[in-house]
Amino acid sequence: MFKKPQNWLLALNIITGIITIPFTAEAAIINLFATLNQEQEVYPPGFVPTPVPEAFGTATMTYDTELNSLNWDIMFSNLSGPATLAHFHGPATTEEATGVQVDIEPISGLTSPLEGMTTLSEEQEGQLLSGLWYINIHTEANPPGEIRGQVNTVPEPSTLKFLGMTGVTFLGYQLRKKRLG
Repeated sequence: MFKKPQNWLLALNIITGIITIPFTAEAAIINLFATLNQEQEVYPPGFVPTPVPEAFGTATMTYDTELNSLNWDIMFSNLSGPATLAHFHGPATTEEATGVQVDIEPISGLTSPLEGMTTLSEEQEGQLLSGLWYINIHTEANPPGEIRGQVNTVPEPSTLKFLGMTGVTFLGYQLRKKRLG
């Protein structure tokens, strides 16, 4: 049926993709993450931030599509001083600053780690899952925010598998083309 190996590998890739697509669409729990640092901050015109290159944070989150609940675990360290505010902001790209969607402090406090949960509206869900929310930790030295991290979804294992197989197919095709060429 397949006379060339690359045709067989391409067919296998397509079949794997078709099989895995239905499973990823029905997932009720979506994993999210963010890496927070000062480099991602978007400051208002004229504001000169206090440099804190060692300030760093990580956030792991889950979003339950059935309950519309966002759970988070945010850890940070090496800030210029104690955190004064912590928020989820959105909608915004990585180059924009925007208003608060969720005030973290009343739910989690301001001491790392920040752990909490809230319920989102359908509009907020759409923004969050489209990568248009970010986490911002503020300090006295940097009131607009000291560290920031855009919230992104973690790729599903089946998506990674499909992408990996696509890469292997492409690599095999290129190697064969080079060998025959």
